[in-house]
Amino acid sequence: MIRQSRFLFPFLAVLAIAACQSAGPEDNAILRSFKWYSYLGGDDIRETCAAGGLDRLRFVYNGIWHEQVRTYDIVAVGPGARQESRVLGQGNIASIDLLDPFGVWRGPRVDTTLDAAAFATLRAAFDRAHAGARLKSGGYLRSDSYYWVAAECRAGRYRFAAWTTDETDVNALSFVAPLLRQDLTEVPFRRAANPPQGPFRDYDPMTTYPHFRLQIDETGIPVGPRVRG
Repeated sequence: MIRQSRFLFPFLAVLAIAACQSAGPEDNAILRSFKWYSYLGGDDIRETCAAGGLDRLRFVYNGIWHEQVRTYDIVAVGPGARQESRVLGQGNIASIDLLDPFGVWRGPRVDTTLDAAAFATLRAAFDRAHAGARLKSGGYLRSDSYYWVAAECRAGRYRFAAWTTDETDVNALSFVAPLLRQDLTEVPFRRAANPPQGPFRDYDPMTTYPHFRLQIDETGIPVGPRVRG
């Protein structure tokens, strides 16, 4: 019975993660982990995207999963927009605050206001990146590597795109500089380096983080999870 449970619980956990749908940025780090795949795929933006609704943009940077992840949620406000910038915490238990025990996993968040010109610049930058080299159907987003994803609803039209180091220089994507100009988290940006070799980097379940990968399906949306380790 114990042996069966050992395999059953991880299987049920994967099913639970896959079933959870994001409703947008999540402050609770535990809930965020269960909704991450949905958030990354922009499910909430896609399902609410309709003519007459708010224009929204989401960018997520994976600078190797357990080293740096940055998220940017931009929502139109009048002619401009509000940008929510986050750098997800890595959970250093040595710095836990007993009054806010989950704070170390939450990561810093800063909201800034984009004027009409800055918002237009960011949307135009996304257009240029979307029109260039990007991850195609069947490609993978690997947690142990570097990639950007973006989801957008503009005038009732939904778009999603992903970029990895296999297709392009992800540090030089046109939207990176405009995003970082409005990012006041004061956490240095971890630039992409050489991608890892092989299916995954050396993996030891006792000393390192598990890795996962998401595949881009025929609609251009990531599906998953596909867990390794």
